[in-house]
Amino acid sequence: MIVLMSSLTGFSQTITLAGSTYYGTGYCSATDANKTYNLRNTPHNGRNQYEFGFSGQYGVGCSFIMRWNTTAWELVSKEQVSPSEFQYTTLTTLAGNFPTPPCGYGFGGTISGDCTEACSNFMTLGGGGTICIGTSATLTASGCTGTVFWNNGGGIGTSITVSPTSSTTYSVTCSAPDYCIGSVTVNVTAPPTPQISILGTGVTNEGDNNYTACSGTSIQLYCGGCSIIPRIMNWSNGTTSSSNLSAAFTPDVSSSYFATQTIDGCTSLVGNTVNLTLKNKIIVEASNNNFCKGTSTTLTASGCTGTIIWDNDAGTGASVVVVPPYTMTYTATCSDTQVCNGGITINVTVPAPVAPTITASATVLCPNTSITLTGNGCTMGNYLWSNGATTNYSINVNAPGSYSLVCSTNLHGCTSPQSSVINITSVGADLTLSGTASSGDRQATQTITSTQSIPANIQTGYYAGKSITLNPTFTVLNGAVFNAEIKTCQ
Repeated sequence: MIVLMSSLTGFSQTITLAGSTYYGTGYCSATDANKTYNLRNTPHNGRNQYEFGFSGQYGVGCSFIMRWNTTAWELVSKEQVSPSEFQYTTLTTLAGNFPTPPCGYGFGGTISGDCTEACSNFMTLGGGGTICIGTSATLTASGCTGTVFWNNGGGIGTSITVSPTSSTTYSVTCSAPDYCIGSVTVNVTAPPTPQISILGTGVTNEGDNNYTACSGTSIQLYCGGCSIIPRIMNWSNGTTSSSNLSAAFTPDVSSSYFATQTIDGCTSLVGNTVNLTLKNKIIVEASNNNFCKGTSTTLTASGCTGTIIWDNDAGTGASVVVVPPYTMTYTATCSDTQVCNGGITINVTVPAPVAPTITASATVLCPNTSITLTGNGCTMGNYLWSNGATTNYSINVNAPGSYSLVCSTNLHGCTSPQSSVINITSVGADLTLSGTASSGDRQATQTITSTQSIPANIQTGYYAGKSITLNPTFTVLNGAVFNAEIKTCQ
Protein backbone atom coordinates (compact mmCIF):
# COMPACT_ATOMS: atom_id res chain seq x y z
CA MET A 1 0.00 0.00 0.00
CA ILE A 2 1.29 3.44 -0.92
CA VAL A 3 0.17 6.31 1.35
CA LEU A 4 0.59 9.86 -0.07
CA MET A 5 0.66 13.07 1.98
CA SER A 6 0.82 16.64 0.71
CA SER A 7 1.32 20.22 1.75
CA LEU A 8 -0.22 22.91 -0.49
CA THR A 9 2.54 25.34 0.36
CA GLY A 10 4.62 25.24 -2.82
CA PHE A 11 2.91 21.94 -3.64
CA SER A 12 5.59 20.04 -1.72
CA GLN A 13 4.69 16.44 -1.03
CA THR A 14 5.94 13.24 0.59
CA ILE A 15 5.23 9.61 -0.12
CA THR A 16 5.36 6.62 2.21
CA LEU A 17 5.67 3.17 0.66
CA ALA A 18 3.73 0.93 3.03
CA GLY A 19 2.89 -2.76 3.02
CA SER A 20 4.95 -3.82 0.00
CA THR A 21 8.51 -3.96 -1.24
CA TYR A 22 9.01 -3.38 -4.94
CA TYR A 23 11.87 -5.20 -6.58
CA GLY A 24 13.67 -4.08 -9.63
CA THR A 25 16.93 -4.97 -11.27
CA GLY A 26 20.45 -3.74 -10.99
CA TYR A 27 21.72 -1.53 -8.24
CA CYS A 28 18.29 0.03 -7.51
CA SER A 29 16.66 -3.30 -6.73
CA ALA A 30 13.78 -2.36 -4.45
CA THR A 31 11.90 0.34 -2.61
CA ASP A 32 11.72 -0.06 1.09
CA ALA A 33 8.33 -0.55 2.72
CA ASN A 34 7.29 1.93 5.44
CA LYS A 35 9.88 4.48 4.31
CA THR A 36 8.96 8.12 3.58
CA TYR A 37 10.42 9.97 0.56
CA ASN A 38 10.18 13.61 -0.59
CA LEU A 39 8.53 14.08 -3.99
CA ARG A 40 9.97 16.35 -6.67
CA ASN A 41 7.42 17.35 -9.33
CA THR A 42 8.57 17.41 -12.97
CA PRO A 43 6.51 17.42 -16.23
CA HIS A 44 6.29 14.18 -18.20
CA ASN A 45 4.19 13.38 -21.31
CA GLY A 46 1.84 16.27 -20.62
CA ARG A 47 1.12 14.96 -17.11
CA ASN A 48 2.90 15.30 -13.78
CA GLN A 49 5.87 13.13 -12.96
CA TYR A 50 6.89 12.72 -9.33
CA GLU A 51 10.45 11.68 -8.46
CA PHE A 52 11.35 10.69 -4.92
CA GLY A 53 14.09 9.20 -2.82
CA PHE A 54 17.80 9.20 -3.47
CA SER A 55 19.87 6.32 -2.20
CA GLY A 56 22.98 4.66 -3.34
CA GLN A 57 24.38 1.16 -3.68
CA TYR A 58 28.02 0.68 -4.49
CA GLY A 59 28.27 4.48 -4.80
CA VAL A 60 25.74 4.74 -7.66
CA GLY A 61 22.64 6.97 -7.30
CA CYS A 62 19.14 5.53 -7.25
CA SER A 63 15.71 7.23 -7.20
CA PHE A 64 12.13 6.30 -7.96
CA ILE A 65 9.57 7.94 -10.24
CA MET A 66 5.79 7.81 -10.42
CA ARG A 67 4.91 8.79 -13.96
CA TRP A 68 2.08 8.59 -16.49
CA ASN A 69 2.66 6.10 -19.27
CA THR A 70 -0.22 7.35 -21.45
CA THR A 71 -2.70 4.85 -19.94
CA ALA A 72 -1.87 4.51 -16.27
CA TRP A 73 0.48 5.61 -13.50
CA GLU A 74 3.53 3.41 -12.99
CA LEU A 75 6.37 3.11 -10.47
CA VAL A 76 9.80 3.26 -12.13
CA SER A 77 13.31 2.95 -10.75
CA LYS A 78 15.94 5.39 -11.98
CA GLU A 79 19.47 3.99 -11.72
CA GLN A 80 22.60 5.96 -12.46
CA VAL A 81 24.82 3.47 -14.25
CA SER A 82 27.54 5.93 -15.19
CA PRO A 83 28.24 9.60 -14.49
CA SER A 84 26.08 10.63 -17.44
CA GLU A 85 23.76 7.67 -18.03
CA PHE A 86 20.58 6.49 -16.33
CA GLN A 87 18.63 3.25 -16.55
CA TYR A 88 14.85 3.23 -16.08
CA THR A 89 13.02 0.06 -14.97
CA THR A 90 9.27 -0.23 -14.51
CA LEU A 91 8.56 -1.88 -11.17
CA THR A 92 4.73 -1.93 -11.12
CA THR A 93 1.58 -0.26 -12.35
CA LEU A 94 -0.31 1.78 -9.75
CA ALA A 95 -4.07 2.02 -9.50
CA GLY A 96 -5.93 5.32 -9.17
CA ASN A 97 -5.33 8.86 -10.37
CA PHE A 98 -2.98 11.53 -9.16
CA PRO A 99 -4.78 14.92 -9.53
CA THR A 100 -3.27 18.37 -9.84
CA PRO A 101 -3.07 20.19 -7.51
CA PRO A 102 -2.31 17.22 -5.27
CA CYS A 103 -5.47 16.93 -3.24
CA GLY A 104 -7.49 13.74 -3.39
CA TYR A 105 -7.24 9.96 -3.67
CA GLY A 106 -4.53 8.16 -5.57
CA PHE A 107 -2.33 5.09 -5.50
CA GLY A 108 -4.40 3.31 -2.88
CA GLY A 109 -4.10 6.01 -0.22
CA THR A 110 -5.37 9.45 0.70
CA ILE A 111 -3.10 12.46 0.17
CA SER A 112 -3.25 14.59 3.30
CA GLY A 113 -1.44 17.60 4.68
CA ASP A 114 -2.68 21.14 3.93
CA CYS A 115 -5.56 20.01 1.71
CA THR A 116 -8.86 20.97 3.33
CA GLU A 117 -10.66 17.82 2.34
CA ALA A 118 -10.22 14.70 0.35
CA CYS A 119 -12.18 14.44 -2.87
CA SER A 120 -13.09 11.67 -5.21
CA ASN A 121 -15.95 13.35 -7.14
CA PHE A 122 -15.61 16.10 -9.74
CA MET A 123 -17.97 18.89 -10.84
CA THR A 124 -18.24 20.04 -14.43
CA LEU A 125 -17.74 23.80 -14.78
CA GLY A 126 -18.64 26.06 -17.70
CA GLY A 127 -18.99 29.70 -18.71
CA GLY A 128 -15.38 30.83 -18.52
CA GLY A 129 -13.65 32.69 -21.32
CA THR A 130 -13.12 36.30 -22.39
CA ILE A 131 -15.64 39.11 -22.01
CA CYS A 132 -15.60 42.88 -22.49
CA ILE A 133 -15.40 44.97 -19.37
CA GLY A 134 -18.84 46.10 -18.28
CA THR A 135 -20.50 42.95 -19.63
CA SER A 136 -21.34 39.73 -17.78
CA ALA A 137 -20.63 36.02 -17.99
CA THR A 138 -22.80 33.14 -16.74
CA LEU A 139 -20.86 30.45 -14.86
CA THR A 140 -22.29 26.97 -14.33
CA ALA A 141 -21.42 24.03 -12.09
CA SER A 142 -23.00 20.60 -12.56
CA GLY A 143 -22.48 17.22 -10.91
CA CYS A 144 -22.78 18.40 -7.29
CA THR A 145 -25.40 16.52 -5.23
CA GLY A 146 -25.38 19.20 -2.56
CA THR A 147 -25.26 23.01 -2.52
CA VAL A 148 -22.81 24.86 -4.78
CA PHE A 149 -20.86 27.73 -3.19
CA TRP A 150 -18.88 30.29 -5.26
CA ASN A 151 -16.12 32.53 -3.96
CA ASN A 152 -15.39 36.17 -4.99
CA GLY A 153 -18.95 37.17 -4.16
CA GLY A 154 -20.46 34.77 -6.65
CA GLY A 155 -23.07 33.52 -4.23
CA ILE A 156 -24.84 30.16 -4.15
CA GLY A 157 -26.29 28.05 -6.93
CA THR A 158 -25.42 25.98 -9.95
CA SER A 159 -25.54 29.09 -12.18
CA ILE A 160 -24.32 32.60 -11.41
CA THR A 161 -23.82 35.79 -13.44
CA VAL A 162 -20.66 37.77 -12.80
CA SER A 163 -19.36 41.11 -14.13
CA PRO A 164 -15.70 41.32 -13.12
CA THR A 165 -13.68 44.45 -13.94
CA SER A 166 -10.48 42.45 -14.31
CA SER A 167 -9.58 38.87 -15.15
CA THR A 168 -10.81 36.73 -12.22
CA THR A 169 -10.73 33.06 -11.27
CA TYR A 170 -13.89 31.84 -9.49
CA SER A 171 -13.59 28.72 -7.35
CA VAL A 172 -16.59 26.56 -6.53
CA THR A 173 -17.24 24.18 -3.62
CA CYS A 174 -19.86 21.43 -3.26
CA SER A 175 -21.41 20.91 0.20
CA ALA A 176 -21.61 17.14 -0.34
CA PRO A 177 -18.55 15.21 0.90
CA ASP A 178 -15.72 13.97 -1.24
CA TYR A 179 -16.15 16.63 -4.01
CA CYS A 180 -13.10 18.34 -5.42
CA ILE A 181 -12.89 22.13 -5.41
CA GLY A 182 -13.16 23.42 -8.98
CA SER A 183 -12.38 26.75 -10.60
CA VAL A 184 -13.19 28.66 -13.78
CA THR A 185 -11.49 31.83 -15.09
CA VAL A 186 -13.17 34.84 -16.72
CA ASN A 187 -10.71 36.97 -18.69
CA VAL A 188 -11.70 40.62 -19.08
CA THR A 189 -10.75 42.79 -22.05
CA ALA A 190 -10.66 46.36 -20.77
CA PRO A 191 -9.70 49.29 -23.06
CA PRO A 192 -7.99 52.12 -21.16
CA THR A 193 -10.38 54.54 -19.46
CA PRO A 194 -10.30 57.98 -21.13
CA GLN A 195 -8.97 60.95 -19.17
CA ILE A 196 -10.56 64.01 -20.77
CA SER A 197 -10.32 67.78 -20.54
CA ILE A 198 -12.21 70.77 -21.98
CA LEU A 199 -10.78 73.01 -24.70
CA GLY A 200 -12.04 76.32 -26.06
CA THR A 201 -11.18 80.00 -26.34
CA GLY A 202 -12.17 81.55 -23.02
CA VAL A 203 -12.26 78.22 -21.14
CA THR A 204 -10.36 78.34 -17.82
CA ASN A 205 -9.02 75.21 -16.09
CA GLU A 206 -9.68 75.73 -12.38
CA GLY A 207 -8.02 72.40 -11.42
CA ASP A 208 -9.43 69.12 -10.07
CA ASN A 209 -11.40 68.54 -13.31
CA ASN A 210 -13.27 71.84 -12.88
CA TYR A 211 -13.55 74.36 -15.72
CA THR A 212 -15.30 77.72 -16.18
CA ALA A 213 -16.39 79.58 -19.30
CA CYS A 214 -18.68 82.42 -20.27
CA SER A 215 -22.13 81.52 -21.54
CA GLY A 216 -22.13 81.27 -25.31
CA THR A 217 -18.60 79.82 -25.42
CA SER A 218 -17.90 77.08 -27.97
CA ILE A 219 -16.04 74.13 -26.43
CA GLN A 220 -14.59 70.74 -27.38
CA LEU A 221 -13.96 67.66 -25.24
CA TYR A 222 -10.43 66.28 -25.58
CA CYS A 223 -8.79 63.03 -24.51
CA GLY A 224 -5.05 63.50 -24.32
CA GLY A 225 -4.22 59.93 -23.25
CA CYS A 226 -6.60 57.91 -25.39
CA SER A 227 -5.40 55.07 -27.55
CA ILE A 228 -4.07 55.87 -31.01
CA ILE A 229 -5.18 52.52 -32.41
CA PRO A 230 -8.51 52.47 -34.27
CA ARG A 231 -11.29 53.18 -31.80
CA ILE A 232 -14.49 55.14 -31.37
CA MET A 233 -14.74 57.85 -28.72
CA ASN A 234 -18.15 57.93 -27.05
CA TRP A 235 -18.76 61.41 -25.57
CA SER A 236 -21.37 61.97 -22.89
CA ASN A 237 -22.99 64.79 -24.88
CA GLY A 238 -24.34 62.09 -27.19
CA THR A 239 -21.77 62.35 -29.99
CA THR A 240 -19.03 60.03 -31.21
CA SER A 241 -15.76 60.59 -33.02
CA SER A 242 -12.86 58.60 -34.40
CA SER A 243 -10.35 61.12 -33.05
CA ASN A 244 -9.44 62.30 -29.56
CA LEU A 245 -11.44 65.51 -30.08
CA SER A 246 -15.21 65.89 -30.01
CA ALA A 247 -17.11 68.11 -32.39
CA ALA A 248 -17.37 71.73 -31.23
CA PHE A 249 -20.59 72.64 -29.44
CA THR A 250 -21.96 75.48 -27.33
CA PRO A 251 -23.48 74.37 -24.01
CA ASP A 252 -26.40 76.40 -22.72
CA VAL A 253 -26.20 75.24 -19.09
CA SER A 254 -23.47 74.20 -16.66
CA SER A 255 -22.86 70.48 -17.01
CA SER A 256 -20.51 67.54 -16.44
CA TYR A 257 -18.92 65.45 -19.17
CA PHE A 258 -17.18 62.08 -19.46
CA ALA A 259 -16.25 59.59 -22.17
CA THR A 260 -15.59 55.95 -22.98
CA GLN A 261 -13.69 54.45 -25.88
CA THR A 262 -14.57 51.34 -27.88
CA ILE A 263 -11.74 49.17 -29.19
CA ASP A 264 -12.29 45.90 -31.06
CA GLY A 265 -15.92 45.86 -29.97
CA CYS A 266 -15.17 46.37 -26.27
CA THR A 267 -16.09 49.63 -24.53
CA SER A 268 -14.02 50.94 -21.65
CA LEU A 269 -15.30 52.05 -18.30
CA VAL A 270 -15.87 55.76 -17.72
CA GLY A 271 -12.68 57.63 -16.91
CA ASN A 272 -12.63 61.00 -15.22
CA THR A 273 -15.59 63.39 -15.17
CA VAL A 274 -15.01 67.08 -15.96
CA ASN A 275 -17.31 69.80 -14.66
CA LEU A 276 -18.07 72.97 -16.64
CA THR A 277 -19.55 76.00 -14.89
CA LEU A 278 -21.02 78.65 -17.19
CA LYS A 279 -20.77 82.22 -15.95
CA ASN A 280 -23.44 84.79 -16.82
CA LYS A 281 -22.49 87.34 -19.44
CA ILE A 282 -23.25 91.05 -19.39
CA ILE A 283 -25.91 91.90 -21.98
CA VAL A 284 -25.04 95.08 -23.90
CA GLU A 285 -27.55 96.92 -26.08
CA ALA A 286 -27.46 100.16 -28.07
CA SER A 287 -30.28 102.56 -28.89
CA ASN A 288 -28.87 102.54 -32.43
CA ASN A 289 -25.85 100.65 -33.67
CA ASN A 290 -25.91 101.64 -37.34
CA PHE A 291 -25.67 105.35 -38.05
CA CYS A 292 -23.69 108.13 -39.67
CA LYS A 293 -20.51 109.68 -38.40
CA GLY A 294 -21.10 112.30 -35.73
CA THR A 295 -24.29 110.70 -34.42
CA SER A 296 -24.63 109.59 -30.77
CA THR A 297 -26.04 106.37 -29.35
CA THR A 298 -26.89 105.20 -25.84
CA LEU A 299 -25.28 101.99 -24.57
CA THR A 300 -26.92 100.03 -21.74
CA ALA A 301 -25.56 96.98 -19.88
CA SER A 302 -27.51 94.55 -17.69
CA GLY A 303 -26.67 91.41 -15.71
CA CYS A 304 -23.97 92.90 -13.46
CA THR A 305 -24.49 93.25 -9.71
CA GLY A 306 -21.29 95.27 -9.34
CA THR A 307 -19.86 98.31 -11.10
CA ILE A 308 -19.82 98.42 -14.91
CA ILE A 309 -16.72 99.87 -16.56
CA TRP A 310 -16.73 100.63 -20.30
CA ASP A 311 -13.63 100.59 -22.48
CA ASN A 312 -12.70 103.19 -25.12
CA ASP A 313 -13.17 105.94 -22.49
CA ALA A 314 -16.93 105.49 -22.60
CA GLY A 315 -17.16 105.87 -18.78
CA THR A 316 -18.83 103.84 -16.04
CA GLY A 317 -22.38 102.91 -15.17
CA ALA A 318 -25.19 100.87 -16.60
CA SER A 319 -25.93 103.50 -19.30
CA VAL A 320 -23.54 105.74 -21.27
CA VAL A 321 -23.84 107.97 -24.35
CA VAL A 322 -21.10 107.67 -26.98
CA VAL A 323 -20.30 109.35 -30.29
CA PRO A 324 -18.02 106.83 -32.02
CA PRO A 325 -15.71 108.39 -34.62
CA TYR A 326 -15.67 105.18 -36.64
CA THR A 327 -16.97 101.62 -36.50
CA MET A 328 -15.86 100.15 -33.15
CA THR A 329 -16.74 97.70 -30.39
CA TYR A 330 -17.55 98.77 -26.84
CA THR A 331 -17.01 96.23 -24.05
CA ALA A 332 -18.55 96.42 -20.59
CA THR A 333 -16.66 94.85 -17.67
CA CYS A 334 -18.32 93.92 -14.39
CA SER A 335 -16.43 94.32 -11.10
CA ASP A 336 -17.94 90.96 -10.07
CA THR A 337 -15.45 88.41 -11.46
CA GLN A 338 -18.16 85.75 -11.62
CA VAL A 339 -19.79 87.71 -14.43
CA CYS A 340 -18.28 87.69 -17.92
CA ASN A 341 -17.67 90.81 -19.96
CA GLY A 342 -20.15 91.77 -22.66
CA GLY A 343 -19.63 93.80 -25.81
CA ILE A 344 -21.39 95.34 -28.79
CA THR A 345 -20.16 96.66 -32.13
CA ILE A 346 -21.33 100.11 -33.23
CA ASN A 347 -21.24 100.44 -37.01
CA VAL A 348 -20.48 103.98 -38.14
CA THR A 349 -20.60 105.01 -41.78
CA VAL A 350 -17.13 106.39 -42.35
CA PRO A 351 -16.45 108.57 -44.15
CA ALA A 352 -19.69 110.49 -44.51
CA PRO A 353 -20.56 111.43 -48.12
CA VAL A 354 -18.44 114.33 -49.43
CA ALA A 355 -19.96 117.66 -50.37
CA PRO A 356 -21.09 117.78 -54.01
CA THR A 357 -20.35 120.64 -56.46
CA ILE A 358 -22.72 122.74 -58.61
CA THR A 359 -22.26 124.33 -62.01
CA ALA A 360 -24.75 126.83 -63.56
CA SER A 361 -25.39 127.58 -67.20
CA ALA A 362 -25.66 131.28 -66.19
CA THR A 363 -25.97 133.36 -63.05
CA VAL A 364 -28.21 136.12 -64.48
CA LEU A 365 -31.78 135.28 -65.24
CA CYS A 366 -33.32 137.12 -68.15
CA PRO A 367 -37.08 137.57 -68.24
CA ASN A 368 -38.99 134.52 -69.45
CA THR A 369 -35.90 132.27 -69.38
CA SER A 370 -34.44 129.58 -67.07
CA ILE A 371 -31.00 128.55 -65.85
CA THR A 372 -29.72 124.94 -65.66
CA LEU A 373 -28.01 123.85 -62.40
CA THR A 374 -25.97 120.61 -62.53
CA GLY A 375 -24.78 118.67 -59.46
CA ASN A 376 -21.67 116.46 -59.32
CA GLY A 377 -20.19 114.14 -56.61
CA CYS A 378 -23.25 112.12 -55.47
CA THR A 379 -21.92 108.66 -56.26
CA MET A 380 -24.82 106.88 -54.60
CA GLY A 381 -28.12 107.81 -53.07
CA ASN A 382 -30.21 110.90 -53.89
CA TYR A 383 -29.68 114.56 -54.85
CA LEU A 384 -31.33 116.90 -52.37
CA TRP A 385 -31.60 120.46 -53.86
CA SER A 386 -32.24 123.44 -51.65
CA ASN A 387 -35.43 124.24 -53.58
CA GLY A 388 -36.84 120.79 -52.66
CA ALA A 389 -36.05 118.96 -55.90
CA THR A 390 -34.86 115.35 -55.33
CA THR A 391 -35.14 113.50 -58.58
CA ASN A 392 -32.30 114.57 -60.86
CA TYR A 393 -28.66 115.58 -60.83
CA SER A 394 -29.67 118.53 -63.08
CA ILE A 395 -32.55 121.01 -62.56
CA ASN A 396 -33.81 124.18 -64.29
CA VAL A 397 -34.65 127.29 -62.22
CA ASN A 398 -36.53 130.38 -63.43
CA ALA A 399 -36.43 132.48 -60.27
CA PRO A 400 -33.55 134.42 -58.73
CA GLY A 401 -32.12 133.17 -55.42
CA SER A 402 -29.38 131.16 -53.68
CA TYR A 403 -29.17 127.50 -54.66
CA SER A 404 -27.23 124.60 -53.03
CA LEU A 405 -27.14 120.79 -52.98
CA VAL A 406 -26.52 117.90 -50.53
CA CYS A 407 -26.21 114.13 -51.22
CA SER A 408 -27.99 111.45 -49.18
CA THR A 409 -26.67 107.87 -49.26
CA ASN A 410 -28.63 104.67 -49.31
CA LEU A 411 -26.47 103.45 -46.36
CA HIS A 412 -28.17 104.40 -43.07
CA GLY A 413 -29.61 107.59 -44.71
CA CYS A 414 -26.45 109.65 -44.14
CA THR A 415 -26.35 113.13 -45.70
CA SER A 416 -23.28 114.90 -47.10
CA PRO A 417 -22.18 118.45 -46.23
CA GLN A 418 -23.75 121.18 -48.30
CA SER A 419 -22.25 122.21 -51.62
CA SER A 420 -21.17 125.80 -52.36
CA VAL A 421 -24.00 128.26 -53.00
CA ILE A 422 -24.90 129.51 -56.49
CA ASN A 423 -26.51 132.97 -56.47
CA ILE A 424 -28.90 133.59 -59.36
CA THR A 425 -29.91 137.22 -60.05
CA SER A 426 -32.63 138.51 -62.37
CA VAL A 427 -32.28 141.28 -65.00
CA GLY A 428 -34.45 144.39 -64.30
CA ALA A 429 -35.76 147.05 -66.70
CA ASP A 430 -33.57 149.95 -65.40
CA LEU A 431 -30.32 149.76 -63.43
CA THR A 432 -28.54 152.58 -61.50
CA LEU A 433 -24.92 151.88 -60.48
CA SER A 434 -22.65 153.82 -58.10
CA GLY A 435 -19.52 153.33 -55.96
CA THR A 436 -16.68 151.05 -56.90
CA ALA A 437 -17.45 148.43 -59.50
CA SER A 438 -16.61 144.72 -59.15
CA SER A 439 -15.77 142.21 -61.81
CA GLY A 440 -18.59 140.87 -63.89
CA ASP A 441 -21.24 142.08 -66.26
CA ARG A 442 -24.29 144.17 -65.44
CA GLN A 443 -27.52 143.95 -67.50
CA ALA A 444 -30.82 145.80 -67.84
CA THR A 445 -33.59 145.35 -70.34
CA GLN A 446 -34.04 149.14 -70.75
CA THR A 447 -31.44 151.57 -69.30
CA ILE A 448 -28.23 151.65 -67.21
CA THR A 449 -27.11 154.86 -65.41
CA SER A 450 -23.69 154.75 -63.71
CA THR A 451 -21.43 156.99 -61.60
CA GLN A 452 -19.14 154.05 -60.71
CA SER A 453 -15.39 153.98 -60.55
CA ILE A 454 -13.87 151.00 -62.40
CA PRO A 455 -10.71 149.94 -60.48
CA ALA A 456 -7.53 148.82 -62.18
CA ASN A 457 -7.04 145.18 -63.11
CA ILE A 458 -10.71 144.18 -63.21
CA GLN A 459 -13.00 143.46 -66.13
CA THR A 460 -16.65 144.51 -66.20
CA GLY A 461 -19.30 145.39 -68.75
CA TYR A 462 -22.66 147.22 -69.06
CA TYR A 463 -25.36 145.77 -71.34
CA ALA A 464 -28.74 147.50 -71.81
CA GLY A 465 -31.55 147.15 -74.32
CA LYS A 466 -32.11 150.94 -74.96
CA SER A 467 -29.50 153.26 -73.39
CA ILE A 468 -26.38 153.46 -71.19
CA THR A 469 -25.67 156.81 -69.39
CA LEU A 470 -22.18 157.41 -67.89
CA ASN A 471 -22.32 160.54 -65.62
CA PRO A 472 -19.26 162.85 -65.17
CA THR A 473 -18.10 161.12 -62.00
CA PHE A 474 -17.78 157.78 -63.85
CA THR A 475 -14.12 156.81 -64.17
CA VAL A 476 -12.08 153.92 -65.54
CA LEU A 477 -8.68 153.55 -63.97
CA ASN A 478 -5.61 152.56 -65.96
CA GLY A 479 -5.38 148.76 -66.39
CA ALA A 480 -9.12 148.12 -66.13
CA VAL A 481 -11.13 146.54 -68.93
CA PHE A 482 -14.58 148.04 -69.44
CA ASN A 483 -17.16 147.34 -72.13
CA ALA A 484 -20.56 148.96 -72.76
CA GLU A 485 -23.00 147.66 -75.33
CA ILE A 486 -26.64 148.06 -76.31
CA LYS A 487 -28.11 144.54 -76.75
CA THR A 488 -30.90 142.30 -75.55
CA CYS A 489 -30.70 140.30 -72.28
CA GLN A 490 -28.62 137.10 -72.46
